[in-house]
Amino acid sequence: MSAFNRPTIDFLVVLGILGAFIFFMGFALLLPAGIDLIYGEDTWHTFLISAGISLGL
Repeated sequence: MSAFNRPTIDFLVVLGILGAFIFFMGFALLLPAGIDLIYGEDTWHTFLISAGISLGL
């Protein structure tokens, strides 16, 4: 394969997929935050902060 026939990468698609993955991971972090709150652990705020950063809040 020569240098002129390389497939192009659509970076907008890659960034969209990564953004969706991070967004869903933010929602997934809400589950351990809720479980920590139910069990009275004091680390729930770390999950909530991480979820907020991932969700862009």
